[in-house]
Amino acid sequence: MITKHIIEEKRNSFTWFDVCDITDADKNNLIENHELNPRHIAYATDKHERARYDQQENIEILIYNLPVKKIAATNSFVLEPITFLVKKNTVFTFRSKSLDLDTAKMIAKVTHLDATIRTLILTILYQVTICFQDAIDSLNHTRDRYLSNLKHKISNQNLIQLSNVERSLVYIASGIKTNLLVLESITENQSSQELSPTEKKLLHNISIEVHQAEQTVEIALEVTERISATSNNLLNNNLNDVMRFLTVWSLVLTIPTIITGFYGMNVVLPFAKGSIAWVNITFATIIMIIILVIFFKIRRFF
Repeated sequence: MITKHIIEEKRNSFTWFDVCDITDADKNNLIENHELNPRHIAYATDKHERARYDQQENIEILIYNLPVKKIAATNSFVLEPITFLVKKNTVFTFRSKSLDLDTAKMIAKVTHLDATIRTLILTILYQVTICFQDAIDSLNHTRDRYLSNLKHKISNQNLIQLSNVERSLVYIASGIKTNLLVLESITENQSSQELSPTEKKLLHNISIEVHQAEQTVEIALEVTERISATSNNLLNNNLNDVMRFLTVWSLVLTIPTIITGFYGMNVVLPFAKGSIAWVNITFATIIMIIILVIFFKIRRFF
């Protein structure tokens, strides 16, 4: 769906086409009516396109990462791009409906500041950058909830849930790093041009938020990795305890199996005659079991 916005101010004016969940009809419309290159549209609609800032054929391309919740039940996040194409006095934004963009609020804010294309782009980038911090806070809350479950019982399901949090944090950390490279590229390319005080302030605020998100996600990822490693160690220790218990008692129960196997043969064996032979054999078996248990206790096998 393509939504057209005309942003006007006393000194500046431009047109903004907001493209949300682009369709084939939208692509044909952009190619025929707005003379966009199909190659540029392919860049803008590729969900796997890396974040970058570039200038090609009198058109500016800016691709920026944003975190999107993939599975609500597990609170898992992936990265999706939002793309800006700037051609003369027109800007096109390509996004999915996952990014809830309040266009009316954006337009009002841009008009209040100074109605330039760069101001609109930077305003949207600031909102997207804040989404990273919200996603990190959400993952931290999910991790703490899983951690409370781990205190009661460690299970494979809890470890899988914890690994989902860790994977989402890795995605977010990767997106933040590439976004930092994009901001550095914007700063370098715009250094020769005179940025307005408003644009400089917006770019500075975005840089602060991105660096803060970078530090936050590094801490969150390190904590999650340590918790995951500790949980795996505890699970392995529990498994070792179970295996030690089964091994010890399998050895203990081997004694009556061996003795009854011997006395089950049709051969002459000591203590096999008499009316109370089975009592003697039973007592001998119990004594041997007790000796073996005491031996295991001394050696701290259980």
